[in-house]
Amino acid sequence: MNRKLSAACILTILGLLSAAPALAAVKTVMVRVSVDSESPGYEGFRALDGNPESMWHSDCNYDQTRHPHQIVLDLGACYEIAGFGYLPRPGGGNGTIARYECWVSRSDKDFGKPVAAGTFARRDAENVVRFPAKVTGRYVRLRALSEVNGQRWTSIAELRLLVEGVQFRARESVVEEIPHPEEHLDEMESQFAAIQQTLGNRAHFAGVAAETYHSEALVHPADRDPADVVLRRTSALLADLKTMRPAPALNALEPLLRQLQSRNAKTAPGGTAARRALFEEACRLRRQIAFANPLLDFDKLLFIKRYRAVYDHMCDQFYGITAQPGGGICVLCDPFGPEPRLRDLLAGAVVQRGRLKGQRLAGGTIPSPRVFYDGGGNLTAPDHQGGSFLSPDVSYDGRSILFAFVECQGDKQHRHHTDPSRGHWAEGRCYHVFKVNADGSALEQLTDGTWNDFDPCWLPNGRIAFITERRGGYLRCGRVCPNYTLYDMAADGSDITALSFHETNEWQPSVTHDGRIIYTRWDYVDRFGCTAHHPWITTLDGRDSRALQGNFAPRNSRPDMELGLRAIPDSHKFVATAAPHHGLAFGSLVMIDPRVIDDDGILVGLDDEVLDDDPDVPITQYGPQHLTGAAQLAGPRLRRRGREPFQIGGERGLPRPEVYEAVGRRQFGVPVV
Repeated sequence: MNRKLSAACILTILGLLSAAPALAAVKTVMVRVSVDSESPGYEGFRALDGNPESMWHSDCNYDQTRHPHQIVLDLGACYEIAGFGYLPRPGGGNGTIARYECWVSRSDKDFGKPVAAGTFARRDAENVVRFPAKVTGRYVRLRALSEVNGQRWTSIAELRLLVEGVQFRARESVVEEIPHPEEHLDEMESQFAAIQQTLGNRAHFAGVAAETYHSEALVHPADRDPADVVLRRTSALLADLKTMRPAPALNALEPLLRQLQSRNAKTAPGGTAARRALFEEACRLRRQIAFANPLLDFDKLLFIKRYRAVYDHMCDQFYGITAQPGGGICVLCDPFGPEPRLRDLLAGAVVQRGRLKGQRLAGGTIPSPRVFYDGGGNLTAPDHQGGSFLSPDVSYDGRSILFAFVECQGDKQHRHHTDPSRGHWAEGRCYHVFKVNADGSALEQLTDGTWNDFDPCWLPNGRIAFITERRGGYLRCGRVCPNYTLYDMAADGSDITALSFHETNEWQPSVTHDGRIIYTRWDYVDRFGCTAHHPWITTLDGRDSRALQGNFAPRNSRPDMELGLRAIPDSHKFVATAAPHHGLAFGSLVMIDPRVIDDDGILVGLDDEVLDDDPDVPITQYGPQHLTGAAQLAGPRLRRRGREPFQIGGERGLPRPEVYEAVGRRQFGVPVV
């Protein structure tokens, strides 16, 4: 090999050596970072720590404020800034910024107008934004206006300022909140935005089409904008209602729908005012058609008003210490008429029995204060008046209502121990079960103590099932997260009895058509920790507890959780809410058919006759049971005090609430339109 270097090579090497001091001249400047919020482990300074694997993430646990979110840099001196680079988190997931604005200023009091604004194009690499001209300033503010998936969060892996010869780094950050006015979403605006987002995610809906109960809930290829979607679904709703007996009064509404369809065909899409007006008219007509449903023959609805829990986790959301004060128990009178009226059920009511005897239960008259929970048992919140309500339930005769209430007062620290005879929280930081008559009289406190008691449910034997921490113990994650399981008690709050000694959490009992209890259990044994929060059943005295189906499902084969289980009237199926593991009890409605052979997958919208002709598979109320003995038990159909419990056609999901003459029926229906 010829090891002699040419003159050109020697000159090149000498040139590189002479350039080395210039490359080394890049200096590092430490800056002050402030952000509007941050999550533990994802603090604001991590956006400038030089590590693309770390990141700043806005609060995703305790106080998830909506956009905008912002990061502000104090460079300590003025620099000429040519632009900036934004590197999304690895994979471009939660919090990746879509729309943004950027300011550069010499003063932190007046930033003036943005020097750049737009939408980041890349989710998997750095987005470099160059200003029209270099801007001199000491303070830089990057404000995120939206997130790529429409979520509330913001995240930044690295934020790089384009300043010649300088790189900026940070080791700590402070939180300086942005004032957010009270959020009041216009219903039309909210629906329009939601459908717009749906139309931009067609691939997702194509992927879940096989699991969808009705194809009209999907996005169709011919859908051009939200007006198309609403008109198509309204047409399907009207066609479905016309098949009902007795037939609803639709003669005056059907011509109005045809007129809107004709206008729709003549009005080109494109975000024009005409299309938006058409959308709003279609929504109003859809409401009229839905309210013509003959099953909506009741005149009162019971509901609660409450703020979201301040900690996003399936367990913590039901601890009283994470409740934000505010809200109440309400009755909506004439809900489907032209002038519905709202009534506070507890207005003027005073507790007649229990520790809170002589007191009123209210959510307070001031806006919800700033409340923070760290997930480790520590609450940060100002002292205030007013509590929070949860989980109402109506008795079979419609005369009594159960609910849970927490005072939101007292010690703000968790009491860590493993003695089940003691609770973990101050009495005023726990939910307790109360009972009141449907007219607001005879308000009584049924439970008390240092345990959370919630999700009360009237049973056909006259007792009350509920969820409580009285069993003792903690979940397996190692956090301060007490277990709660299924118990029952007498109607006056006495004789509290454990129905389940399960070693992890359980939720939201209700009654099946044959008089058993169905509830959600987190079956944590030999499973991935974020799955298997699925339906279980048991007798009224806690015997024969077992999974309904789907208990060994791998993740992505079915929802993380199935909560709020309710038996569908005149059907063997159940409706539930598909909810997340690390999240609150909100999500899509799903239907579960336990008569289908258990494949641990999604069981939604399957025919009733799938297994009816198989003589070798016994059919019970809980589906084909490949077991023997007690597992095949099926009790008699429950009838409510001489009336059919659920006089409803098929699986339309809407109740006949005349069974509950005072405030409607115990399982509230959600109309699908």
